[in-house]
Amino acid sequence: LMVKFLTIFTDISTASASPPENVTAYNTSSTSLEITWSTVPKDLENGSILGYRIYLRKIDEIETITVNMCSEMSSFSLNNLAVFTNYCIQMSAFTMSSIGNRSDCFFC
Repeated sequence: LMVKFLTIFTDISTASASPPENVTAYNTSSTSLEITWSTVPKDLENGSILGYRIYLRKIDEIETITVNMCSEMSSFSLNNLAVFTNYCIQMSAFTMSSIGNRSDCFFC
């Protein structure tokens, strides 16, 4: 009688219920923005945060541009944007298994 064991490791973490905190953006030129944020509070991480996602949308359009970045980052520059255009910026954190809730729109 031969018995074999198979061990399967899975990441059962779920996405963060809380988005990054203190999301702000400011113009660095007429076509560039600098976005900054604070990490998700430790007690709301729901697993290891692998990175953050920025959602950028012109106020009068439906199309959203997304940018993924690693968890060590706390700022990001967006360049080559439309001149003097208003944007809605949102952020979320992601784990291996899913993407968390988005922050409220930051308008700039």
